[in-house]
Parts: sequence; C-alpha cells; structure tokens
Amino acid sequence: MKEEELIRQFISFVVVAAKLVLQVQDAFFSERINKKLVGTINTFVDFLILKRGTIQTEQYVAQYMSSRKDFLQILNDFNELLGEIEHIKIVSHTPLLITKRSLLALELKFLLASKKIHIKEQKQEVRHEQVRKPDSSVRVSRKKSSHRLNINQESIIDFIRVYKDVRTKDIIDNFSEMSERTVKRNLKELVHHGLIQKRLEDRSVFYSTISLS
Repeated sequence: MKEEELIRQFISFVVVAAKLVLQVQDAFFSERINKKLVGTINTFVDFLILKRGTIQTEQYVAQYMSSRKDFLQILNDFNELLGEIEHIKIVSHTPLLITKRSLLALELKFLLASKKIHIKEQKQEVRHEQVRKPDSSVRVSRKKSSHRLNINQESIIDFIRVYKDVRTKDIIDNFSEMSERTVKRNLKELVHHGLIQKRLEDRSVFYSTISLS
C-alpha cells in the first residue's frame, strides 16, 4: 500500500513539475527543470527496480541504500532549483508553490515507503559489530544506537541526514502531516537517545545527525 501511495504521489509530482516547465518563460531555467525532472524519473525507476528485488545480500542492500540516497539527493537538488526560480521571480507564485508542496509530499511518502530495508541493514551492521568488537566500549555504542525508532523518527532522521543542519521550523514545515507537538516530541527523544544533536544559534534551534562510528 505504501508503495502504491508513493507511485501515485510521484506521478502527481511529475505532472505538476511538467506543467511548471511550460509556464517558465526563461529558456535556461526551463531546460534546467526539464533535465532535473528527467533525472528524477530515471533515479526513481532505478530505485523501484531495486526495491522490488528479493536477493537480500550485503551487496544488494548497499545498492539499494545507494539508490535511496541518490533519489533523496536529487529531490534536494530539485528543491534548491525551485528556490532559485522563486528568488528571481520568473514564474507566478501559485504553480511554484504547488510544485514545492508536491515535492515535499513526495519526499515524505518516499521516506515512509523505503524504511524497512534501512532497518534491516542497521540490524545487520549491529550483528557484525558484535562479532568484531565484543569489548565494553562497543556495547555502550550499540546500546546508544539500538533505540527502536518509530516511523516518524526514521523519517525525521532521514530528512536531517539529507539536509544536514536544519532548524526546528524547517522540520515542522516538511512534516506537515504531523502536529508540531509530535515533531518536537520525536526530536526530543532522538536527542535523548544520542541519534541527533541539538544546538542553539541566534535564538533558533538546529539539528544534525551524529556519527556512531
């Protein structure tokens, strides 16, 4: 069901983005959007092919996670391009806003639909770590990273990992399907379990991921 929802949202985004291409009068930016859209389609198809695979080897998991990362990165690049277009004001605000909302909705659906193998890979890494390093310092690190994430926390971590250093407001805006209270509660739990770090700057709160290596 999640994959079907993801595909529907992807199709919706492609249609909206294609309409935006037709409304951008600047040939340079119109071509950039078109190329980015083609890249998004190709990357998404590659991801789906891997996602539907049944060979659960380490090599397969590595390819899957690489494809997953590539798609999240191209969504990030697409969002930055939309920001450029918004800044120079070469298209009306409404179609641009619709495209950005569709892009964020696609990203959220993607994060929710692509989480399972991510969890499996994490568990495999923990088992390998137990075999290689049975000392007490590793056990502390493993305990820190073995917190069972709920689906909202996984999505938030993935978002922070892609966008690096992000404000609380940015996270709340991206996950509009959750309440502000839910987002803040999950952020607090992730900080508590040492999975992300929090810092204050100019009266704004920023979050970033923590390496467990």
